[in-house]
Amino acid sequence: MSHYLFTITVPMYNAAPYLRATLRSLAWQRYPAAGVQIILVDDGSDDDSAAIADAWAAGRANVTVIQAPHRGVGAARNEALAIAEGEWFASVDADDILDRDYLAEVDHLLARDARGVTSAVCTRLWVLNEETGRWTDTHALGGKFHHGDRLVALQDEPEAFVLSSTTFLRTSVLRAGHLTFDPAVRPTFEDGHLIGRYLACFDDPVLAIATKARYYYRRRTIAKDSLTQTTWSRDGNYTSAPESGYLGMLRAVTERRGETPVWAQYMVLYNIMWYLVEEQSMESKTAWVEGDLARRFLATLGEIMSYIDRTTIEQFPYPRLTWIMRQAILVRFKDQVSAPRVFQLARTGETARAFLLCHGPVPPLVARTDAGAREVVVTGTRSHLYFGEEWMCELALAWPCPGTDDTVLMGGRPARYLDIRRWHPRAGAPSRHKLAPDLRAKRSRIALVLHRLWRRLEVGHVATGRSYGTLLVRMVCGGVGTVVRRWHEAARERWAAKAKARATTPAVQARYGGAWLVMDRPKLADDNGEHLYRYLLRTRPDLNAFFLLDRSSPHWSRLEAEGFRLLAYGSDAAVLATLNAVVRISS
Repeated sequence: MSHYLFTITVPMYNAAPYLRATLRSLAWQRYPAAGVQIILVDDGSDDDSAAIADAWAAGRANVTVIQAPHRGVGAARNEALAIAEGEWFASVDADDILDRDYLAEVDHLLARDARGVTSAVCTRLWVLNEETGRWTDTHALGGKFHHGDRLVALQDEPEAFVLSSTTFLRTSVLRAGHLTFDPAVRPTFEDGHLIGRYLACFDDPVLAIATKARYYYRRRTIAKDSLTQTTWSRDGNYTSAPESGYLGMLRAVTERRGETPVWAQYMVLYNIMWYLVEEQSMESKTAWVEGDLARRFLATLGEIMSYIDRTTIEQFPYPRLTWIMRQAILVRFKDQVSAPRVFQLARTGETARAFLLCHGPVPPLVARTDAGAREVVVTGTRSHLYFGEEWMCELALAWPCPGTDDTVLMGGRPARYLDIRRWHPRAGAPSRHKLAPDLRAKRSRIALVLHRLWRRLEVGHVATGRSYGTLLVRMVCGGVGTVVRRWHEAARERWAAKAKARATTPAVQARYGGAWLVMDRPKLADDNGEHLYRYLLRTRPDLNAFFLLDRSSPHWSRLEAEGFRLLAYGSDAAVLATLNAVVRISS
């Protein structure tokens, strides 16, 4: 029987600039080296990665180095999995860093699981800036760690799903299920593909959330050449990743379980979310995808969506998948063409307004009101395009003489009004599984502060190569800067509170009440704003209209001589006018 509790593999491909830092963080673990098997797999590197690995492994009985041809990260991890002897198997990327207490915290958490119900251990990823050595808790899946160490049943809390290869999996379950990484899943999601199939082996999969096991994920801000950062420019991200990865995992899990668990749907929908976010970005990295590649991706996406329920899309708890994106998915992949989605907005005066979300031809529209049938007018349209295809058309509708219970008829059939609902995560709900109490002595507040300070210096030193002294000076300067910034923010908040109170006084309201504010740019006029204000001066002298402009602008004297009522941009007067304005216009 193996004496190793953990097997950690480090697959590496041309990782020489970062590998020493990763290996150093493995060497400094407080967990005994005798309890962890380390397998370094060189994936056919043509730099010094193999030499660095060999030199580090020399004299370490628990370290094995494997030389393999370049076949990708999944194949490299399989080399390690084939000879893994530890009870738990996990991977560390060759450019990332582990906290000193990483393995010790995982071990301690497993010891607290007295009934041994843990299916997998999820460690906490912190985003590490390689230039500054600082890390932040900004990972999109970090919310599940905000409730402390705990055991989570994925059936109860599917939003606690995991995707990272840093997740610790039971080696015996991997072997019994003949589970390995699929090298066909590229450039990413090979880890999620394995984790999903692994969790499907359990009737009631339970995650141990290791909040204190810190994994520092290096964001390459200098070279920007990591696999994750270059994913959007690779064809495989639109072919093999969705086909073999997302769809392959959903098929395998559904075949084993007889249904598609919500946690598996969430795993894939989370990845699809980033495609839609990138498509909507002003500097989209997916804009180049067109033609046969786009059609192939969309066809695969249609198959994927057949495994994802409507309620999963509606209740998905990650806000980057915006409400309108969810509607686009539902309209394109879940609604029938003959059943558009209608949302009633408001009744204002003699007009009722709603908006319609549809895909394909729009049937004839009529509103049935208390006063009889009324023609529905389309007052605006917006097309929602993804990968060159219109997923949804958004139509603003209006009709006169609204009643108390208007109904929109589409092709003679009444449309049901839908609610605009937003869902929020349920993370942190009480779990069916409990950990034994943590009996370790708690550190004093001073000891905690010193520990956190040393951790920042230590990780920063390893990540950047800078001296402890340099990092300490930067940290102090940063702390002073933070104090000054917070002081300025507090002063501004006090000033804002006074301005808001002053804006309600009779004298201020008499001058600026009902104001119209018009501007072009803070320091420039002579654009649409100026011409509109001149038109208002001529045709609507009854309006309490002002023009905003920086007093240093070359246009100030000219406009003042012409009779413009000028307010200095950023002045107290401009703020008071803005707080009382009914119309604010800028070109």
